[in-house]
Amino acid sequence: GAFAGANVATFFLYFALSANLFYLPMLLIAGWGLSTAEVGFIYLPLSASIALLSGPVGQLSDRIGPRFPIACGSLVVAFAFAGLALLTHAGIHNFWTGTFPLMALMGLGMALVVSPLSTAIMTAVDDKDTGAASGINNAVSRIGGLIAVAAMGSLAAWVYANALDGNATPGVPGFGEPATAGLAPAVDAARLAASDAAFAVVSSVTAVLCLLAAVIAWTTISGERLPWPRRAENTQS
Repeated sequence: GAFAGANVATFFLYFALSANLFYLPMLLIAGWGLSTAEVGFIYLPLSASIALLSGPVGQLSDRIGPRFPIACGSLVVAFAFAGLALLTHAGIHNFWTGTFPLMALMGLGMALVVSPLSTAIMTAVDDKDTGAASGINNAVSRIGGLIAVAAMGSLAAWVYANALDGNATPGVPGFGEPATAGLAPAVDAARLAASDAAFAVVSSVTAVLCLLAAVIAWTTISGERLPWPRRAENTQS
């Protein structure tokens, strides 16, 4: 139960994370016309949050059990991705006041999850199996990321093509491809709206997956603090 639950939550979270971190820069650079240097900043909150918060969050998780931080963090990530979906759906192109704060929120959510998730995986199996358990969990997160990029790419391309529909002139690039020079303003506006629509769908799907991860974590992962009672049973037997 707990091991399977933690792995399913891992799969959904890393699926969502990979899809957004892969397709958001494509939207911002090719769609919105931002510079690569500026867009590079979206990765900063995630790295900084995990580096700064993993230690304290791990200690908290040992005191209160991993269930609450994992479920809570997954919910925060779901909110961040839902926010991205709403912004792009509404066609609001504010990077520093819209996209960036939401990525910071996502970083905070992931920082709440990373350390307790390792704890949940390790404590869901016998001590002799922790190496294998950790390996399986790493593989699950990688596979989630690979499937996400492929599946969400197909979805984004489909939504993009559908949104363009009447404006699918030969010169219009595909989703995530930079605009060619000399596109008519109306066609370029349609291309931008289609790009926003495609990413909004990707973000909506990933927000739902993070919500599911929160529910699964809450219902399957132990809410008991360390030291775990099962450990005590093992030492007695």
